[in-house]
Amino acid sequence: MSIEISGTAKVMIDDKVFEVIDFDVETDVHDPDRSMGPEFVHIFTGYADGNEVEWHVYEYPVGDVNHVEYQGDYELVEAPEFISVVE
Repeated sequence: MSIEISGTAKVMIDDKVFEVIDFDVETDVHDPDRSMGPEFVHIFTGYADGNEVEWHVYEYPVGDVNHVEYQGDYELVEAPEFISVVE
């Protein structure tokens, strides 16, 4: 399983809009004991004008993005889409 980003992420910092770039991804098991298999959380960390922003993307069951949380301190202007890819 993997998650891909589609589209562009933009945030507003000090009244200026910046594109979020250079995403790093970490994947961990969020809940191993769900009825349809484990729930994974994919943490996407990107940067806008040197500032860090995060999205927590939950995958449950495997192959289904079921929840996305933006974790930045800045106003989200444009959100990307997170797409699950089953390998």
